[in-house]
Amino acid sequence: MNTANEETEEEIPKSKSAKTKKKGTATNRVPKESKLDEKERMIGEIMMQLKDKYVCNLHNHKHCFVKDGRHLSLSNVSFSMWAQDIVSIY
Repeated sequence: MNTANEETEEEIPKSKSAKTKKKGTATNRVPKESKLDEKERMIGEIMMQLKDKYVCNLHNHKHCFVKDGRHLSLSNVSFSMWAQDIVSIY
C-alpha cells in the first residue's frame, strides 16, 4: 500500500510558481514619462483633461458623455481613441 501512495505523490505536479519562476529582474510595463515622445505626452495630457471634464455625478462618478439627457459611458479605450484623434488633428 505504501508503494501506491509513493507513486501518486510522484505524479502530483509541482505548483505553478515553482515551474514558471523566471530568473532575473522583472520589467515594468508602465513606460517612464521621460521615455515618451511628444505625441504620447500630448495624448496622455488630453486624456487627463477629458477624464476631468466628463465625470458623471449620476453614475457614481464614472465617466459619461451627456447629450440631450442621454448618458454615453466612456471607458479608458474611449478616452485613448478620442485623445489620439485630437492629437492627429494638430
